[in-house]
Amino acid sequence: MRTVDGAYVPAGAGIGVPLGVEANPSYQAGVHTLEPATLLVLYTDGLSGQRGELARETLEAAIAVSGDELETLGDQLMARAGGPAPRADDAALLLLRYEGPSAQAQEYVRLLHVDRHDFRGVQRTRQFLCGCLDGWHLAPLSDSAEVLASEVVTNALVHGDSDVDVCLRRYADHLRVEVRDSDPHPAMLVDLGSDEDKAEGGRGLLIVSALASSWGNSPSGRGKTVWFEMEAK
Repeated sequence: MRTVDGAYVPAGAGIGVPLGVEANPSYQAGVHTLEPATLLVLYTDGLSGQRGELARETLEAAIAVSGDELETLGDQLMARAGGPAPRADDAALLLLRYEGPSAQAQEYVRLLHVDRHDFRGVQRTRQFLCGCLDGWHLAPLSDSAEVLASEVVTNALVHGDSDVDVCLRRYADHLRVEVRDSDPHPAMLVDLGSDEDKAEGGRGLLIVSALASSWGNSPSGRGKTVWFEMEAK
């Protein structure tokens, strides 16, 4: 990772087995915060050779020629990194430049962090949600959205046993609420007819299913994100 001022930051990501080698591999996720204009250079050792790391001098020389054009930068890196000898391995290169959130994203995306075991965070989530919906002129959704968010955040704190991140996204026709935790197991509806006692812990998702226009689970790094959407008229 190359920052806008030219500093280099190692990604520090764990390396797992190649995709397709094992049936159920385990991979370690990493989280990094990027500043606007950060350049990410992802490559295989077919590009860097036995030394394993692309020389910074090579990257800087390629940047000096290509400027902000990533396609030109990629061509320059492929040409410069190979050297005079033919490559003995396939080379893959992926270039990304993080430009920062758009003006629309800054206006219509809101984030809240809840610490592990902080059950007052459920109350803060409700207050946070009401404030955002009021500012977005979606106050009529507040009562139902509070109930849904409370259920999902409580489930994340109890069953995820981790910090929880709440993300609100305002779209033209709907509201999306995402709750991320570190438990990889998806949230599941229970069958109330099977065992009333065992079903007690899963009834909150029945409320979510009844009140939300749609909901579901998405893999998210080391854990999952439980999301729900509500129509915004």
